[in-house]
Amino acid sequence: MDVSVWQDRLLEKLSRRSVDSMSAALKTFFKVIGRYDLAMAVPSVRYEAYERGFLPEGKVVQIIEAGETLLEQAVLATGYELALRVGEVPLLRRNWFSYELLSCQVQRLKRKGATPAYDVLPMRKYFADKLKAYLDSRTDRSEWMFVANAGGDASKLKPIHPSTVEKIFRRAAVKVGGEVAGMSWHTAMRHSKLTNYAIQMLEEAGSIDLVRLMKLAGHVSEKSTLVYVHLATSYYYSKLGEKATSFGGAYR
Repeated sequence: MDVSVWQDRLLEKLSRRSVDSMSAALKTFFKVIGRYDLAMAVPSVRYEAYERGFLPEGKVVQIIEAGETLLEQAVLATGYELALRVGEVPLLRRNWFSYELLSCQVQRLKRKGATPAYDVLPMRKYFADKLKAYLDSRTDRSEWMFVANAGGDASKLKPIHPSTVEKIFRRAAVKVGGEVAGMSWHTAMRHSKLTNYAIQMLEEAGSIDLVRLMKLAGHVSEKSTLVYVHLATSYYYSKLGEKATSFGGAYR
């Protein structure tokens, strides 16, 4: 069996990334049936990961401080620190946050019919302080962490809508201006946090803990997380004036 011929035919119609994913699936199948010899014979298809944009943390702090209310600053700070997708912000519950433990539970967006997934993530003090200030200002007892018009009948209060999260970000981004004004929440907040976290691990430990990064991202497949490993590694080594030639030794 010449797997490379099969891969070449797929490459005529599919992207290199797609063919690499299919090759990985084939390799896993061979391992499951105990044919490790065949699994070893399946070559990986090299491809360049998509370079996602990101902001240094100092610029993200400017966005947070540009929020006009305690609610807006809390939404921006929490969304960034927990690397949340827009749709995951309204899912947060008030009692999931612990200022004493500097942590917060998050609920991941799920596919239809799938069981909800939860993670408890750490929060640094600056970001936790923003969330605490907002929660302390609330006079209602609604279970939702972020609500519109807080202070009314708790039974009628609903979590903020994802579109409201986007509007909060858009207002702050426009105030900061520059490249930030043209970015989306997903790029400026989620991508930036994941990339900055990976860079931080490289600076502190010389390698990236893939398991910790996957947990923060809420990814099921490590292939999605490797995009941030690639971006962080490229940035880190370019800063040092070196060239990152591979992922070898960059993550564990």
